[in-house]
Amino acid sequence: MVAITCKVCGGRLVMDQSLEFSKCENCGLEYTIDTLRSMAATPPQTESDTSPAPSSQMSIPAQKPPQIPMPNSSQPQANTIPLSAMPGYSVSDAPLFMNWKTSLGFSIVGLILAGVFNAVLSYGASHSELPDPSGWVVLLLIIVYAAALFYYAVAVYPTFFKDKPLIRNASTISFLNFFLGGLFFGLLWNRNLTRRVKGVSNTIAAILVALVIVATIGINVVSYVVTKEASEQIAVSNNLVRGDTVYYGNYKGWPIAWHVLGVYNDTAFLISEKDIAQLPYDDNNSKTTWATSFLREWLNDDFIHSAFSKEQLSNIITVNNQNSHDPNSKNAFEGGIDTSDKVFVLSCDETIGFFNSTELQIDRSYDLTSQWWLRTPGNDNSSEDYVMVFSGIVENTPGLIYTIDANPISPRSVRPALILNLTPNS
Repeated sequence: MVAITCKVCGGRLVMDQSLEFSKCENCGLEYTIDTLRSMAATPPQTESDTSPAPSSQMSIPAQKPPQIPMPNSSQPQANTIPLSAMPGYSVSDAPLFMNWKTSLGFSIVGLILAGVFNAVLSYGASHSELPDPSGWVVLLLIIVYAAALFYYAVAVYPTFFKDKPLIRNASTISFLNFFLGGLFFGLLWNRNLTRRVKGVSNTIAAILVALVIVATIGINVVSYVVTKEASEQIAVSNNLVRGDTVYYGNYKGWPIAWHVLGVYNDTAFLISEKDIAQLPYDDNNSKTTWATSFLREWLNDDFIHSAFSKEQLSNIITVNNQNSHDPNSKNAFEGGIDTSDKVFVLSCDETIGFFNSTELQIDRSYDLTSQWWLRTPGNDNSSEDYVMVFSGIVENTPGLIYTIDANPISPRSVRPALILNLTPNS
């Protein structure tokens, strides 16, 4: 085997860690792999090659070899040929594949963390809205995560198949493939690296995530802009009929949608289309009534001042509510004194009266979000601390609803009701 030494000083050549070039220990001159191959293919010079030619042959004057300037150690040497430019180069020759092996452990960790992170984002997206601060945080996290995936697919992944990969550690790459690409792209990218085939999966991932980013921003912005005017209206149409939906006020930055339960003498009886919060009925469970409850105080203080402007609030009629017990039960407890409320929750009687047809039969499921507070005391024989909760409607059976008795300190959905004046100037 022929030892290859520096052409200039004869020093020993040492291979760089990148495996892209060798460097002379003595003078620092760099040799690309292509140069090393040509040097190895050149046979060593023997004495016969240097002996003088016979006198009978024409004498050819020896040419002076070209002078190779000594490298200046203070200046970096940039005259190296990239590995990918060598004749016969293929993707399989990329430096990453010399030590590539998928890390199963880091792949699993990446997949688990991706699942947890996406679950947190999904929960946050379903429990927050713009322009609430938590809504902005969730939206920002979604965009950052999607942008990270886009950058990885476009700018990082393709370098694994070139002579200068941005990441060289197999464990880190295995983790990022699953954390950013999820199960599908994680398996596909690890498989591509093992087979040393780039494919087009990164391009597909980049296109999909770009569409997700545009759609996420677009939907939130358009929804916010389009519905902003509805939340600021001061009066609503006086042509409302039972079953209509009207927007009035806003809570946490979004217009509140109200179902019209009935229209009487230029006034409309409204109940929120969806629950606006998950709250306890009271902060203790000792003989709770609507008059003294936490929920009544919150609705007529915190809620109305954050949901309505002064002009909107002036159009909400103060109602004298009779808080009777459930007349259909022999075990019913007293409902407490009558109250004057701007906003309130329905009683058991009102619920039966308004929800007695398929026109407004909603929330028939038994999950927690379908159970919303009524202001009627519960019928539990064992305790007078319980409050009735609407739990559903018997389909196609007018007047029959499901109710349960719930501990007042246990959070349930809140669907406020109010009576709105349709002719504010009267």
